[in-house]
Amino acid sequence: MDGTLANTAKITIPACVKVAHEYGLTPPAESAVMGTIGIGALDFYRKLFPGVDEATLPSLARRIFTLEKEKSRELAADLLFPEVAELLANLTQAGIALAIASTGETAHVDSVLTVTGIKHLFTDIKCNTNDKTGQLQALKESFQGYEMWMVGDKPKDSGAARANNIPSIGVGYGFSTPAELDGFDTIANSVAEIYTILGVNING
Repeated sequence: MDGTLANTAKITIPACVKVAHEYGLTPPAESAVMGTIGIGALDFYRKLFPGVDEATLPSLARRIFTLEKEKSRELAADLLFPEVAELLANLTQAGIALAIASTGETAHVDSVLTVTGIKHLFTDIKCNTNDKTGQLQALKESFQGYEMWMVGDKPKDSGAARANNIPSIGVGYGFSTPAELDGFDTIANSVAEIYTILGVNING
């Protein structure tokens, strides 16, 4: 979800910078935040704010989440990458079922999907665990007998797809580096390219 559907850097970077100042910490660089988005639970904060004691991390995380929610309500659908809302609606109209496999916490995933107005388009939503392989395995069982594709932007996405024998699409328009896309079966450098890869014709 983060880095493929939603440009959550728009909410996470300012939140992390503000909270760093509030807690007397060194603000993380934008590139560091973008490179860390997608790491689940408190590990995200441990990596961005090394040295912060474990007792402080939960309150720091809650403060950042509060600021993220405030900013996401302000942005609403503009939090999505351009053309993503249309992509999801068109795929649904074409009879393609959509699901989420995210390592993000449930509250974060639900907040982003809700404020952007796309939650209703997904048949199933898996989140709140770092076990991406297990998430895909569960989805594969739910959609047994159907062709599946995994769309992601990090090695954990391509690795989970490979472990489940699911073809993968790496998106080059989000937070990923070229090296992080090496493990994907094919690359979409724009949202429009996803239609072509999936063989979906939206022009009738």
